[in-house]
Amino acid sequence: MYNEEVSTMFLVCFEANRRYVGSRDLTYAEFPTRFTYEKKDKLWQPRKLGYQIGRLHYTPPGIGELYYMRILLTVQKGCMGYRVIWSEIMEAKESVDSK
Repeated sequence: MYNEEVSTMFLVCFEANRRYVGSRDLTYAEFPTRFTYEKKDKLWQPRKLGYQIGRLHYTPPGIGELYYMRILLTVQKGCMGYRVIWSEIMEAKESVDSK
């Protein structure tokens, strides 16, 4: 399900959060408002001019853990690693299951 060797827009976003301090106050959905994704180089660069509205792809609730990750990405800022996000998802899921 998860492969650290593959560079995707999502995974490269973690690297940008490590590299640019200004990106750490953004959620993943807000990232395109201040950064542009360079497809050729597979990296995020600070936006020089303008403003862009970003979006996340629809994820149905029936998918389970991927749905919870998408919801978390709309509120969690400055994520620097997949494992951090995943541990937060598991904590949230356990708290919901225990109720």
